[in-house]
Amino acid sequence: MDHLRRTGRRPQRYQPAPGVDPGGREPPERQAWLQPYPDRLLDELSAEDEQPEAAAVSRETMELAFLAALQHLPPRQRAVLIFRDVLDRQVEETAMLMDMSVAACNSALQRARHTLRERLPQRRVNWTAGDHGRQERDIVRRYIAAAEREDVSMMADLLSVDVLVTMPPNPVWFDGRDALLKQLGRIFDSTSPGYFGRWRHLPVGANRQAAVAGYVQRQGTSVFRAQMVDVLRIESGQIVEITTFEAHLVTAFGLPLTLPAEHLGNTTPMTDLPGGRPTL
Repeated sequence: MDHLRRTGRRPQRYQPAPGVDPGGREPPERQAWLQPYPDRLLDELSAEDEQPEAAAVSRETMELAFLAALQHLPPRQRAVLIFRDVLDRQVEETAMLMDMSVAACNSALQRARHTLRERLPQRRVNWTAGDHGRQERDIVRRYIAAAEREDVSMMADLLSVDVLVTMPPNPVWFDGRDALLKQLGRIFDSTSPGYFGRWRHLPVGANRQAAVAGYVQRQGTSVFRAQMVDVLRIESGQIVEITTFEAHLVTAFGLPLTLPAEHLGNTTPMTDLPGGRPTL
């Protein structure tokens, strides 16, 4: 709380980037310090079920949208909400830890919840390993296939009309399917000056959301090099938000920074990943 008060860090709006057409609406909020958190580390925390912090690994409180919305809360409200709604502490204990009265603690929690309701996307039913899990795994497979086949129309079928793409900490965003597909058209077209090269992806799990680590084999090279980590927010069978993080973060997921060229053509099952555990 002292750190937050000193820094006064608050989300800002993106600014136009030279040479980039981001699409339609007003610039989204930019939180350059946002980073993904590997599910494998959350699973280790969950295993320590004697620790009260294990309650923090639920999907709803680990999604990037929730963590982004938290940034709008003043330090005291943020702390109270985390103690009460994330760590599931009792109001009396929270008030003692925060050196507040119970009434003040309840008031701070209500104000925090109100702010989150205004800023969070419409919440869906909590995810389970049932139909939602199968649907998300299918979308991830199709997302990987579309990128590796450099198929813009296949990718279009997966995206909502108002899909939002941000790339923290970089000041680049794309607002809407048309703007994103225009960019992908240049990246996927081998005759375009913006062509990246051949893609390979490995499915991972981040913040209890579907995610993929992307690798590119540039022309004239013999290996696939890490390019990014895409965290996907999926609602009603479509990708509504993509948060793209920098390449060096693949190592946090237990993945290498390069893949050999012989990886070309191999299919990595959704559960056959480093550590031998399913990702979704």
